[in-house]
Amino acid sequence: MIPGVTHLPYGYCYRCAFNLTYPECDIQCAKNVDYVLNTPYTAADDVAAIIVESQQGEGGYVNPPPEFFQIVKKAADRYGAIYIADEVQSGAGRTGKMWAIEYTGVVPDMLTWAREWAATCRWPE
Repeated sequence: MIPGVTHLPYGYCYRCAFNLTYPECDIQCAKNVDYVLNTPYTAADDVAAIIVESQQGEGGYVNPPPEFFQIVKKAADRYGAIYIADEVQSGAGRTGKMWAIEYTGVVPDMLTWAREWAATCRWPE
């Protein structure tokens, strides 16, 4: 846990952090982001960026509903935070498109991705 970093529930409909059912839940997981940014008691009143994995990889490749990203992006824009799409595990064509965020209709302010160079490059001897 990094000081100054707030972790929020991901849009995982199968194991909802709010114990709700999609689509009746009205995407409360994403609306929680707006609540945290808007409530002075959360200590999240000066947020620089919101980082969201476009497809969560460590939890079993979780795809939240597309509305999740749209609501989070609107919250980031409303409060002046940079929206960063984390494409490290899902990017570079692994989902059928170059970036997994492309399926959602959201254009991130910044995008992160990586490549496993050791597996594909031969290092000079």
